[in-house]
Amino acid sequence: MEQSIPSVLQAKVVVLGNSSVGKTSVILRICEDKFSSRGVTTIGVDFKVKEMEVEGKKVKLKIWVTAGQERYRNIAESYFKGANGVFLIYACDNKSSFEDIGKWMSTIDSKFGPDVVRILVGNKKDTHTREVSYEEGKKLADSYGIKFIETSAKENENITELFTMMGRLMFKDALLAANRKTFRLTERPKKTPDRDASSCC
Repeated sequence: MEQSIPSVLQAKVVVLGNSSVGKTSVILRICEDKFSSRGVTTIGVDFKVKEMEVEGKKVKLKIWVTAGQERYRNIAESYFKGANGVFLIYACDNKSSFEDIGKWMSTIDSKFGPDVVRILVGNKKDTHTREVSYEEGKKLADSYGIKFIETSAKENENITELFTMMGRLMFKDALLAANRKTFRLTERPKKTPDRDASSCC
């Protein structure tokens, strides 16, 4: 079954990670091109919308930033339903936030399911007090079979690249089909029983 490709591809993205790793800073940088050196603490959840172009197609991302504190976990989880992608963020200058990635991956497995697109993000790559190397981050991402990138919300490094990567991964079928002008639905029509060759058409 085929249908026309939507003029704007839309998806829901959730941002996970410990407190103070820069989740909100990354989102503010891509959505508003802002950065606050004082940091921004998310209480419960925050919501932003980013419209961008990926490989010639308009993409609209509805982004939910969740608080890293345990006491807000139940509130945050109520917003997970229907997510198409997850940014899993740790801070390059915070080893414990990196060590907790396994816990966040377990949350993704239990709350999102296997089909959600996941990207591991090492934020604060500009730090002078690095505790997690690029190689460590890449090795962990490879062990999960997911993409990895380091970013700096402060210096605006790899922020656009991060969101472009997510768009390409979530919409790869639609982007590929754009060259054919049609988008093939993932749900296939149910097969009908074969008719007897002698039956009337």
